[in-house]
Formats: sequence, C-alpha cells, structure tokens
Amino acid sequence: MPKGEALSEIVNYVDPIRKTRFKEELNALGIKKEIKPFEIGTVRYTSTDRLHRANENDKISFYIQPSDFLARRTAVLGMTRTGKSNMIKQTISVVKDIADSCDLPIGQLVFDINGEYANANKQDNGSISDIYADGCERYRMIKTDGFNHLLNNFYTEINEGLAILGDLIRENKKDGSADVDTFLGMSLDKPDASEEPGEYKRWQVKTAIYKTLLKRAGYEYSGKFSVKFEANKKVRDAVDKLLIQEDSGYVSMDPKNSFDYNQALKWFDAARKANKNKSDTGKLKSSSGSNWLDEECVAMLNLLVGRNNNDSYIRGFRTIECGRPYHTPARSQDVYKEIYKHLTDGKIVILDLSVGQAQLRERIGKKIAKYVFDSSMNCFTQGNNPNNIVIYIEEAHNLIGKGMDLSDTWPRLAKEGAKYKIALVYATQEVSSVHPNILANTENWFISHLNSEKEISELAKFYDFADFKQSLLRSQDVGFARVKTLSSPFVVPIQINKFDPEAILSKKGVNNV
Repeated sequence: MPKGEALSEIVNYVDPIRKTRFKEELNALGIKKEIKPFEIGTVRYTSTDRLHRANENDKISFYIQPSDFLARRTAVLGMTRTGKSNMIKQTISVVKDIADSCDLPIGQLVFDINGEYANANKQDNGSISDIYADGCERYRMIKTDGFNHLLNNFYTEINEGLAILGDLIRENKKDGSADVDTFLGMSLDKPDASEEPGEYKRWQVKTAIYKTLLKRAGYEYSGKFSVKFEANKKVRDAVDKLLIQEDSGYVSMDPKNSFDYNQALKWFDAARKANKNKSDTGKLKSSSGSNWLDEECVAMLNLLVGRNNNDSYIRGFRTIECGRPYHTPARSQDVYKEIYKHLTDGKIVILDLSVGQAQLRERIGKKIAKYVFDSSMNCFTQGNNPNNIVIYIEEAHNLIGKGMDLSDTWPRLAKEGAKYKIALVYATQEVSSVHPNILANTENWFISHLNSEKEISELAKFYDFADFKQSLLRSQDVGFARVKTLSSPFVVPIQINKFDPEAILSKKGVNNV
C-alpha cells in the first residue's frame, strides 16, 4: 500500500496534456495569474481510519485544480448531516479567494433552501454572509431586516405578480366564481402601441382596473396612486350620467388625465353599472364598435365591487389578498435584473428560500436561474465575454427534478451553461430524482454516505463508483467522501476538511493589515 510522497503523487496525479489545457482554460475565463491547486481534504481509505492515519504525518493532502470548478458541473451527494453543506462552503470560499487574488469578478449565486448560508448556525462560527459581508447580498421572499426583497412590485412587474397570484389562488381556492376563473386565465401582456393601437388602449384599461383591484385588496403602493387610460366620449357620457345621478355636484372626469384611487374606484363602479344597464347589443362600445369592456375587464370589475353579473355577493377582491406577503412596494426595478448585476460585479448572492411557500420558492428559483442563463447566453451570442458565475443548489431534487423537459431551464443550464461561463454545483441525497441530463454532464463528484440501494444503483452508472457500493452504504462518517474530479483519473476516498470561518476571517485580517 503506497504511503507518504508516493501516495500523494498518485492521488494528485494530473495528466500532462490536461495540465497544458489548464492555462488555456483559465485564460479563456479571464484568469491570467497562475493559481495553485487548493487542498480540499486528506486521503482516507476506510471508515476506521486509525489503521492508516494514526498520526498527522500519515494524512496525505488531496488537491483540486481550480479550473475543474469554473464553468463546470459538480455534484455533492449524500445523506443529511454527512458534510454536503461543508463542501459547498469550502468551494464558495475557494472561488472567492481565486476572484480576489486575480482581481477578477466571479459571481456566486447560492440557492439556500435551509437558510444555513445566509444565517449563522451552531455548527459554524459564522455564516458565509458574515464572513464576506462586504461582498455579499442576501435575499428573502418575506420582508426581513438585513435582507433584500426577493420579491417584485406587483404594480410595476404586472405579469410576474399576476402569475404569483394565480399560483396562490389555485392552491387556496375559496371562491369558485366564474369571475375568479376568468381572472386566473387572464393575460396582461403589453401589446405594441404602434402596431396594435386598439389592443394597446384595451391593455391600458385592463391594467388600470387590475392596479385598482390590487389597491382595493390592500397591496401597498409607493407614493401617490394613479392610473390613466383612454375612454371614448360615449363611454364617458354613460359613466358621467350615472355619477351625476348619484352626486349632483359631480364634475365630469376624463381618465386620460389620470385618476387617484378614490376617483378610479368610483369611476370603475359606475362603468360596471353602465355596462350592465345596456342590452347585449348596446354594451359600452369602443370607437371600433367592439365591447369597450371585454370579459376579463368585467370579471375584474366584479371582483372590485364584490358582486357577480347577477349582483349576488362574492368574495371579490378578498380572493387576491393572499398575495400581499409576496409583494413589495419598495422595489422599482425587476429583482432578477438586480441579482444579475450583483453577480456580474463579482458578489456572492444568497437566496434564503427557507421561508415562504414551497411552490413560489420553486417558481422564483427557476425564474432567477432562467434570467441568469438567458442574460449570459445573450452576452455570448452578441460577441461579448460573459462574466464567470457559479450557481449552488442545496436540496437540488426540489428544484431540478427528473421529469423536466430537456428544454427546461435547469437541464439547459447544466448542459450548455459552461459555454456561457456558468458553473453549477448541486447537492442532494436523492440521486435518482435529479434530471439524467444533469448527471450525465457532471464533471466533478463528491459522494458521502447514501443509505439506499436505489440511489447507489443510479450512481453506479458513472465511472467506477460501483466499486465503492458497500462503503457508501455502511460508512456514515461526516465528511468521508469519494471524490472524482475532471483532472483526476481516479476516484479517491477523502476526508473533507472542516469549513473554518475563524481561519478565513483571521486570514482576511492579515491581508487587510
């Protein structure tokens, strides 16, 4: 059995051809400075390691090549509490060191399912966000001090807000009215004003009703609420007639000059009544002769006043109150754009997904991943050089399921992301639940204890992991992993080093002197 320098030479062997390619790959990633391999752990043959690791001199370091992880796919597999998170934290700190030493922005995006990267816990003496406070941004779906909103403003990101409302209403449906069904099937896509002027005017009316409905349901609005849209003279006259009957002092208002909330509420209520007072052939008409209020507008007006077409009471606007925790009035730009900007600036972005509804967590996670992928791809296809980004996913089976289509976001990111300088690091205990396309495109593997024959059988399809079947089933030691990297020709049993926040902070303190 090889020991000492001989063992070190074997486990850290890299093919000379591969070594030559290191420099080329690093240059392509924008890294001109020579980067030495970094230690990730020490060789450990068996669970009972006193037989060959009796003292510190018997422990042989195992090193990883930095280029193996940038623009690559890495799997961290194992049961809960076997060291998956520890490995990811090690990788985050190493990538940050590479970025700092090379003065190269490398963005890191962490999908933090359990909140252990964004928040300090008893196991660690500090969280990732504590250690790299100056270069880290934290996001949550729920308003929390110290966190950015992982939420959009429903008034400005209209389609995103409508989609979230749809998910929530379908899950907790309490109102089975036809108006709610119409609302759920509605689209608020913005038409081109120059090509479809009529449809654009209809969209203005529809979005004005929608925003007024949000306001009625208690969604906070930043600043002074206002909506404006166009209505032809016949429509305005019909509405004015009703409003004058209710209030003799009423002064005619033109919606193109904008309404505040109370004006909009009063005007839309009268428009609904005016539309109902007409026969089917005499409903409020647009200048083109079509109904000025389409089915979707009528449904929203019914929700706004809490009555259906027969004027029977319905829950109305209360049906959409369920989305209020997922809206923030404080945001003026798309959260996805903001996150991508942080990544291109080389920051660590942690998405704390430990709070909030699971369905929304999956939706928002996928949306962010798609935006990152599409933005980097567009940068590449336009002849520019995308920034390096590393994406980390805990409990990956919750986000990148086996049943996904190959054209879906996560399989595409795993398959094509490297081309656009996006690396993917995913951790899970359910190997069989991960999309096969992602497994097939994985270059680096860190595997600790798995307690299922099914998961081991799935894993045995790759490299020579089948040789470690019994060891993986029986050995439950924390941090004891079998490692296969892109550069290494062998699967090597390793005891992964413990993530040490104090050591990192101490090192940063020395560097800052």
